[in-house]
Amino acid sequence: MKKLVLCFLIGFYVGKAQRIADFNLNTAANIVTGKFTITPGSSCSGFTVYRSTDSLNYFQIYDSPQVCGNYATPETKSFSDASPAVNQYNFYKIFLQPYDVAIQKIYVGKNQGSNMYTYPNPVYQGNSTLNLKLINAGNANVFGYLFNQGARSLQKLDLFTSNDLTAISVAGLENGVYLIWLTDGNVAYSTKFIVLN
Repeated sequence: MKKLVLCFLIGFYVGKAQRIADFNLNTAANIVTGKFTITPGSSCSGFTVYRSTDSLNYFQIYDSPQVCGNYATPETKSFSDASPAVNQYNFYKIFLQPYDVAIQKIYVGKNQGSNMYTYPNPVYQGNSTLNLKLINAGNANVFGYLFNQGARSLQKLDLFTSNDLTAISVAGLENGVYLIWLTDGNVAYSTKFIVLN
């Protein structure tokens, strides 16, 4: 009887349709962004993203515990990894709870340098201001967004630089890695910073 139940459960698991589709990875400025689609069907209890450098030993880099999936339409999800291993392949595994798994890999080369720098970086407890230096921006109006590691926009930014310098408030940010993306309409600036309270 136990063998019959086990065979049924294995058959049930294998017979399930894969819900994760169009899983793609991209890299820019040593930040990996991932995007995938959850096909129509019953709701899921969230998804988790894991990273590995050997395709065997994975550790969690992102968790989204919200209900996901839709019976009628596909749903697109994304995440970002601001700290991938450099000069090697990074393997990313999405676990769509309770049962689907998808794996992709991407090579992350050496960063060629950033056109925006932040300080202090990391931001420690007691610091509520993050200074930004935008290379060759001069005096300009720049706008953009502050993102968390999961590629979720946290704040819209509209700033003015003076001799390449400006600043933003980071008060209230939780520990983690964040990405700033700015543009003056011609040049895009991006960098990451860490909060350690």
